[in-house]
Amino acid sequence: MVFVNLLFLCSGNTCRSPMAEYLFRKFALENNEKNIKCESAGFFAESGSVASNNTVEVLSELDIDASGHRARCVSELDLSDFDVFVVMSEDMVAFLSELGVNAKMVYVLNRDRGGVADPYGGDVFVYKKVRDDIKCSLQGLYDFVKKIGILNNAEVVSADLSQLEPICEIEKVSYSDPWTKESVRSEMLCDNSFFFTLVSRMFVLGYACMKVFQDVADLVKITTHPDFRRLGVAKLLMNHLFSCSQRIHLRKLFLEVRESNVSALGLYESCGFVKICLRKNFYQNPVENAISMVKIF
Repeated sequence: MVFVNLLFLCSGNTCRSPMAEYLFRKFALENNEKNIKCESAGFFAESGSVASNNTVEVLSELDIDASGHRARCVSELDLSDFDVFVVMSEDMVAFLSELGVNAKMVYVLNRDRGGVADPYGGDVFVYKKVRDDIKCSLQGLYDFVKKIGILNNAEVVSADLSQLEPICEIEKVSYSDPWTKESVRSEMLCDNSFFFTLVSRMFVLGYACMKVFQDVADLVKITTHPDFRRLGVAKLLMNHLFSCSQRIHLRKLFLEVRESNVSALGLYESCGFVKICLRKNFYQNPVENAISMVKIF
């Protein structure tokens, strides 16, 4: 895995975030993971404060020494130094967004159970509960971090026949009416098709294809591997398509999207596409209207 920098964040950087930082360091060591660096800070921390006594105590039960921890305020840090931001609650995602951090790079510990409660003012048993909640979240965090490491090593390349099988596998799990292997092969070899994949060490994370007709084109496919959705893969592919479009002096790029595909509509609108018409019953299996969109360069 490519080296990944993590920043754990809570309010004061004396309880939850140092607990998570030290626990994840131990977890990474036990998994022989050497490509992860962990730090922590607080949104409202008083710089130089030590970890709370209860934090030190409950970590010491796991042979972790946090007595040397010193709090830092997030305002002291250059956030561009970090790849993943680990927070304790959903409202902290909003705090980071205000600081310019992409929400796709933020992981909420124990998200399914409402995050990690602040133990400040509680007794040692409250701190043990927080410690154990964090421990239960570490495998999920590690899986997320590995994906970010893969993405950090990814590049957009021209699709070739060696990628035919993985593309077809992604098609099968992504669409009710997937392209056949022959269809994918045909688009790869077609003179007026621009077919790109986002790959990391030969692993296909996603792909996009547009067909060019003089100075206009149709975006006929943009798809992300199921394990890497909502991590910005489609946006990376789209940006590459835009660069390519400008190089070949396209005026317009058209696409169709299912009327019910709210997430895709949001992506396209964020990329500068505008709606132009509704195409009744355009899609089959299941039958659904399509929204036609265009981006003008």
